[in-house]
Amino acid sequence: MVHARSGGDLLALILGAVQTHGTLDVALPLAPPFFRFADSAECHKVLTAAQFTTPSVSTIPLTWYGKTPQDVLDLIYKSLVRTQMLLEAQTAGARERIHEAILEGAARYRVGDGLAIAVPAVMATAAKE
Repeated sequence: MVHARSGGDLLALILGAVQTHGTLDVALPLAPPFFRFADSAECHKVLTAAQFTTPSVSTIPLTWYGKTPQDVLDLIYKSLVRTQMLLEAQTAGARERIHEAILEGAARYRVGDGLAIAVPAVMATAAKE
């Protein structure tokens, strides 16, 4: 199962729905793994291999805000290109069940008149001499 520390509650919600109702094993164009740079050791390794010095990696707590659960699906299809491709690679039936699970799951993040879902970012910095 996907854990929030890998990509926050938003990606845990989306990828959890895919794992439950579809498959993560679909043909997508080659790209780094979803959470490659969420691993601080990987960030350090890549930066030092590129001859950067004093690498520093930290996690920044961010929150995505939306008005309705439908806004989560809109975010996927308008902004999260690789995630959109993952959903489009599912069968029509699986995709429908995934959408329903995302909508139901997103409703659990209701705060006041909208939604607030954790989406932490990893910030890596280094120096080049």
